Formats: sequence, structure tokens, C-alpha cells
Amino acid sequence: MVKHTTRRQPIFATLRRCAPTTLAHERKMMNAKEVTAIINEEIGDNWNLSNAHGVDLNTCLLTPEKKTFTDFPSGKICELWLVLEEDPKERKGYKIVFDDTKGLFGLSTDQQEGPDLFLGFYGSFIETLKSM
Repeated sequence: MVKHTTRRQPIFATLRRCAPTTLAHERKMMNAKEVTAIINEEIGDNWNLSNAHGVDLNTCLLTPEKKTFTDFPSGKICELWLVLEEDPKERKGYKIVFDDTKGLFGLSTDQQEGPDLFLGFYGSFIETLKSM
């Protein structure tokens, strides 16, 4: 008799939405320097890397800042690190965010009212930049 086992994926591999802010006390929180280190390690020597939107890493990368976002489509509020803005002077366009509890980067965009709209996770910083 063959025993069948169900292989489960780790929960972080199946969750692609933002975690509720109410769980913040249960998570290991990172600081801005740690988030910057992750990004710098991924970029390495590729500071000329860009995407279809012409993003210049030298001008569009920000000092990571914890901000509130509205998750699409659930409407839940979540806290993520804002790390890049497509147009940092006007503070508009697509944005790259980071969830320090999942170790994933994602995209957000402006919303007419309320916090920016979180669109979803895309994986690493580079994968997210290319997905923009």
C-alpha cells in the first residue's frame, strides 16, 4: 500500500497580499538601514539598471519610509516600506514597497483619496522593478 502525503507550500509562498497591521507586534520589524542593505545587495554594481518606465535608481530610490497603504482589492489597511517612487519630485506614479515580514517587494500607485493603493507582491526588488 502506497501512502500518499500532501506536500504543502510554505505559507509565505502562497500569500501575496499585505498582512494586517494588527499583527505588527508579532512580527520582527526591520529598520530603514536593513531594508536599504537588502536593496543595495540586490542592485550590486548594476546602478544603471532601468525598466520600461525609464526609472533611474540614482534618483528614484528613497530612504525607506514606513507608510500606510490600502490593499487592492480587499480594502484592508497595511503598513509597508516605501523604497522607490517613479517620480520622486512630484511624489506620483508607480512605487515599489517592501514587506519586512514576508521579505517581498511589491507595487503601489496613487489613489485619489486616502493612502496609496497596494497592488500586490512581485518578488525581489529587481523583479518588481522590471514588473513596473
